[in-house]
Formats: sequence, C-alpha cells, structure tokens
Amino acid sequence: MNGPEVPDFPGRPSEIPHTVPLVTLAERYSAHRWPLLRASAGVGSLSPAELAAHTLAALAFQAALADRAQAGRWVTARDALAAGADLAAVAAAMDLDVDAVAVGLREWADGQRAYGWMSDAEHKRVTALATRVVCDDEE
Repeated sequence: MNGPEVPDFPGRPSEIPHTVPLVTLAERYSAHRWPLLRASAGVGSLSPAELAAHTLAALAFQAALADRAQAGRWVTARDALAAGADLAAVAAAMDLDVDAVAVGLREWADGQRAYGWMSDAEHKRVTALATRVVCDDEE
C-alpha cells in the first residue's frame, strides 16, 4: 500500500487528503519551493505558468502542513500533562502562557466531543486535567 493519493499541484489545502503524513507534506512543499528558489537565483528558468503553478502548490502544501501540525498540538499537550509534565514546561514548549494552554486544551476537548471524536468519559478526563492545571496554578 502506497498511502493516499496526493495531487501534484493542489490549488487549495482541502484538495490534499487529511491522511497524508506530515513528512510527505513537507517533502511536497520543498519539491515546489526548490524550482522557485533556483529560478529566483537565475539557475534554470520557469515560464510564468510554471512559476504560478509551483507557487500556488507550495502555498497549498505549506498551509496544509501548518494547519495539521497545529491541530496535533493539543493532543500532545494533553499527553504531556497526563504524563505528569509541568504546565509551565508545556506552555513554554508551545510558546504560550499557562492560561492559554488551559483554555486551549478545554476548547480542543469541547470540539473533539462535539464532532464525536472524543467520548464523554475522555472529555471529562481532559477537562479535569485542564481544571486541575488551572487550580494548581492559582495556589
């Protein structure tokens, strides 16, 4: 099995299947940026149509990569806190403040439950973790 079909020149991130691994998105982005960098340095040439096609595809892959990387951060934050990581360390690793992590974690859990991607029991555990974190911080 080779994985999901990835369009060569997507016009928008929604054309890229959500099952495409992050590493593949990064590789595809790089594959479109390389000819653009070469052309801007005067090495090789691209027609205006090729330039536009590579630029738009690079933007689509870049947007998909950024969106999917950001989407996974709350799963990782939950896992870190559940494993006993200090909230301040999680916040620092995410380049956020402590309150933003607690609020973001709760909002993420609410969204997961609303879409049916998280059970009520797991939602309760994550919400308790975020609440415990905020309460611990206030002491």
